Amino acid sequence: MTSLGCKLDESVNCGNGPYVFKIQGQSYLAGSLLPQEEESPVYAQLYIYDPAEALDYRMQQVIEELQDMLYCRHPAT
Repeated sequence: MTSLGCKLDESVNCGNGPYVFKIQGQSYLAGSLLPQEEESPVYAQLYIYDPAEALDYRMQQVIEELQDMLYCRHPAT
């Protein structure tokens, strides 16, 4: 699982038929499977982690989002 980089050819998707995924030129994988030093993992990099470490990372993100949401709705006075 990773991001796919390519130039899509949308000219085949004009009409009422099913969607066609057609690329033009070269396809390439965007990004490394391991995050750079001091950077947060993204996309497929999250699945390379130890499951417990991945869960901790996701929980940290959820807690930060909840804190931001609560602060926006109920700012400290």
